[in-house]
Amino acid sequence: MIPPFDEAGDLPPGLHAATWEEFRDRFCRFLQSDRRPRLCQQLERLVEDARASGIVTKVFVGGSMVRATVEPNDFDCIVVLRSETQYDFLRPDQLIVADASLARSRYAGDIFIAREEQRPLSMFIDFFSRTRDGKIVGMVEVLL
Repeated sequence: MIPPFDEAGDLPPGLHAATWEEFRDRFCRFLQSDRRPRLCQQLERLVEDARASGIVTKVFVGGSMVRATVEPNDFDCIVVLRSETQYDFLRPDQLIVADASLARSRYAGDIFIAREEQRPLSMFIDFFSRTRDGKIVGMVEVLL
């Protein structure tokens, strides 16, 4: 369940789990903008490809995409890979969600890749859980 925005238009601190449908209903249907629906199409492709890859355990979305911002610039996303993922043995459909530069190019988002139980994952979550002025805000985990 995604909680309501606070008075500043941010999610309350924490990681909030949601299905893709819940995410779409909350963040992709802004009538004042056609930018959000276009970004959501790219994000939905990423979520579908991550689900099909078999190597992704979680997808976190943060930044202006999960705020009350009418026209976000892009979506900020952390793709979490299974800890045993070995890059040398990935199929092309897996590599597209496991390689940050390929994923950024394909999905047009600000995408970061981390493995489960690695320090970079907690660093990415901490980074995207703060606004530019240091306020702690929430992120959404799109359930796969």
